[in-house]
Amino acid sequence: MRSAPFLATAALAASLLTAGSAAAAVGDAKLLGPLYVEPAAAADAANSSTAGGCAVQIELTDPRRDPQIVGAFGVALRAPDDREAWLRSVFDVGLKARGFTPSFAPAGGPPDPAVVTVRIRIQVIWISTQQMNKVGSVVLRGVLAAPGAPAGPEVVYRGDKTAVNMWGSTKEFNDHANAVFALALDDLAEDLRPLCAAPPPATAALAPAPGR
Repeated sequence: MRSAPFLATAALAASLLTAGSAAAAVGDAKLLGPLYVEPAAAADAANSSTAGGCAVQIELTDPRRDPQIVGAFGVALRAPDDREAWLRSVFDVGLKARGFTPSFAPAGGPPDPAVVTVRIRIQVIWISTQQMNKVGSVVLRGVLAAPGAPAGPEVVYRGDKTAVNMWGSTKEFNDHANAVFALALDDLAEDLRPLCAAPPPATAALAPAPGR
């Protein structure tokens, strides 16, 4: 079952620019990262059902308007300076923890049709505070395909989490970001496993040689 969003999509979208602008005007921004770290609880759950090393090639895009701003808590919360490496680590580390062997499609080139492929578009990354709590939301849009098969419809993968804000430290919010990414990865992995088990596409029978 996919997690139900704790914030209405419209309300979240309306708050992103206002909260981000206000935070950016107060003090210095704090950085997440530099790389994704699989939460211990998520790693334990993932190990209970793996994908046997299934190869998955990822095409990753991030078309958000201001992708460096990923939240606010008094000051702006920013993605690491190497945002591309950070986002790639989410899928590299996260899918490896769930039993897959991920790789990334070459820039400007099509994914390898011989392996499971997934096109991921990042829609929302937002970590902030709400009263005494820290809140986080990640929304990924994915298009998946089994080897040699046409791509399926776009699917939304969400990670939403609320927890008590204990210290307000950068590490605490970084851990919270890892936790919401892990929830979205759980649902993505659930949809990838059947594609790994899908039989290869049937090949046409060879025509008999002339005279036989």
